[in-house]
Amino acid sequence: MGESAQKQTEQSPDDKWIETARGVDSINFQRTAHITWISVLMAMVVVVLADKIYNRLGSALAQGRWYLLLFVIASGLIIIQTWVQTGWQTLISHSPITVVRTGLTLLNGLAIYFICASIENPASWFRAAGFFCIVSCFALVTGLRQKMIMVVFTKRIYLVTGVVGAYAGIAFLAAWHLTVQPVAWVAWFWGIIAILMMTAYLWLQSRSMKIERKARDIP
Repeated sequence: MGESAQKQTEQSPDDKWIETARGVDSINFQRTAHITWISVLMAMVVVVLADKIYNRLGSALAQGRWYLLLFVIASGLIIIQTWVQTGWQTLISHSPITVVRTGLTLLNGLAIYFICASIENPASWFRAAGFFCIVSCFALVTGLRQKMIMVVFTKRIYLVTGVVGAYAGIAFLAAWHLTVQPVAWVAWFWGIIAILMMTAYLWLQSRSMKIERKARDIP
């Protein structure tokens, strides 16, 4: 009788799996899945950027278009910023797997793909960068509306959203300027602006991460 009762109270392997899947392992799985998804997308755009550098950049530089190096550097900074920001927000936020979030991440990946594919055409590069900023704003606002971002970080996320929105306006202004006046000095000017913008954003991002890490006692 005692053995029968013990067998009834013991969980089967399936029951243990279901119980675990509803707890911490489920949260970790969803976070890992999202990081893997963005990592795959970033790997693909790195391949595109490397292909452009290897196959096209040499001939462009031989023609005296040295300003294209600025757009290569800016593209690399965008890739770094995207992966770091996504990884950090996944760590500090609730990160459920949703269709909307996955779709916005895909759109961000496509935008960065077009950025890397357009390094030979600065006007198209800035149009793609503007689209990337708009999608990023939608992703941040969606995270806030779905309460995926912890309340303690809400004000900082609103600040980041405002900065990204301003960057979108600057990007479309640059695209218009480069379209109506496609000359070297204009490309040099906006290429330098692009690098300064990304450097400033990376500084803001790094500073924000340090504050959030300290506030939440994250190693």
